[in-house]
Amino acid sequence: MHDVARTLESLANRHYSRLLMDAPILTLRLGSPSDWATGTPMTWGGQRSEQGQWVAVQYLSEAERKWACVAIELALALDPNGVLLIDEPEQALHRSAEAYMANGLKTLADEFRLAVIVASHSPELLNQPDAHVHLVRRRGKGVAGWRRNVRLTSVSRDELAEYGLLP
Repeated sequence: MHDVARTLESLANRHYSRLLMDAPILTLRLGSPSDWATGTPMTWGGQRSEQGQWVAVQYLSEAERKWACVAIELALALDPNGVLLIDEPEQALHRSAEAYMANGLKTLADEFRLAVIVASHSPELLNQPDAHVHLVRRRGKGVAGWRRNVRLTSVSRDELAEYGLLP
């Protein structure tokens, strides 16, 4: 059981470190077989260093908790192909961490053949060269409608970059 837990930790930490700058080290506390018999669950947590204080995932910061849960889910997934749907993934991140997360999402999407769908206003996500940007607007009484934005070509992106602008 300990070997399985270490493998899961390794996978979760690989994914976590791709999504979050300075991600805590995720560890899985197994407990004892008598704990399992009494229904005490195994618990995921994080540490700033191998000697640092262990903190249960639910007590991590908002961004750390969100991305730890995604990383753990991916580590546990037997067949991770599918869709990852995230509302405002940039929430609680500073700009450089947003860029890091956007690149990490792209890497994980490619690795796991995931369709990543985000609701975001983040220029770091919207400016990804191969992002398909859609505009979603509410029509009266909460009914949502959508239309696809015109995609910028690599030439127009380069021209904008010359002026220090983002799409």
